[in-house]
Amino acid sequence: MSETESIEGLIAIVGVAGFAFFGLLVILWIVLPFLIMGTNKRLDRIIQLLKDNANEQKETSKHYEKLISDIDK
Repeated sequence: MSETESIEGLIAIVGVAGFAFFGLLVILWIVLPFLIMGTNKRLDRIIQLLKDNANEQKETSKHYEKLISDIDK
């Protein structure tokens, strides 16, 4: 086995290990909040955040509509 083959093998091993590690982190990032808070509570929180975001967008839209109508006058 030459030196370049061993380096290429090491690079491949590090790449696979890094990919597996970050995949595990993503899975934990998604699953862990559900395990800690419980599924129903977590889903309720997500729904509430979505509703809050929609309300903020409505308020922002109303603000810009008023601003545009004031400019048009």
